Amino acid sequence: MFQTTVVGYLTQQRLEQAERLLRQGDCTVAEVATLVGYGHLGHFATAFKRRFGMTPSQCLAGRRVDG
Repeated sequence: MFQTTVVGYLTQQRLEQAERLLRQGDCTVAEVATLVGYGHLGHFATAFKRRFGMTPSQCLAGRRVDG
């Protein structure tokens, strides 16, 4: 139905929530990573960049995704 695994779907949802939080600008990257369930900042940054094509810091700074 979602053309992904349960874990893949949950990861996608966590990353989309992280993007929303970063765009609000009220939290640091580390705080957002913790809020969405990542215990390791490097794993969060890697997953975020793979999903959105930019780092969490770039998202926090207000850069938009091209395309």
